[in-house]
Amino acid sequence: MNADHADAMVLYCKAFSKATEITSASMTGVDRYGFDMSAMTPEGPRPVRLAFAKPVSTPEEVRNALIAMLQDARRKLG
Repeated sequence: MNADHADAMVLYCKAFSKATEITSASMTGVDRYGFDMSAMTPEGPRPVRLAFAKPVSTPEEVRNALIAMLQDARRKLG
């Protein structure tokens, strides 16, 4: 995710967290309920936790949840 989708990490933060002044972000962990990121803000790095719409149990479900969240983020941020 981090190497291939750096732009998506920033969009997730801007759309779904209070950390809106993000310059970069990287995923640091994922579990069945959501994922953790380290987001770079003007004040320095900040941890961000985002939840999936529903729990996931397979890598394919994680991928689908991330794609759905990215589509929602793009719509939300226009």
